[in-house]
Amino acid sequence: MSEHTPMPWEAVPAQMGGALLIRPIPAGVYAGQRMIQIVPFEDAEFIVQAVNSHDVLVDALKRIREHTDPEPASENYRADDREGCLDTVFSIATDTLEAAGEPL
Repeated sequence: MSEHTPMPWEAVPAQMGGALLIRPIPAGVYAGQRMIQIVPFEDAEFIVQAVNSHDVLVDALKRIREHTDPEPASENYRADDREGCLDTVFSIATDTLEAAGEPL
């Protein structure tokens, strides 16, 4: 895993338009405080959703890889089980979208 700013990030409407993109400061003199940046509100919402969904999406990809490994020694997948593989991917994608707060 790469080092990155801790989560969660948040977007708060700014009084003069746009949004305040608020994120924690991870290290250094100001560690534990929060950094504020003014950006267009739509951008802030998108950035916050992407950042806060990162761990859920990485976990989903790991689960898909685990359950669809085509290696013969894998107990999770058989080459002739296309429907089972698709069911697994669909189930994990649904769980991930729900965790990210996306409408189904």
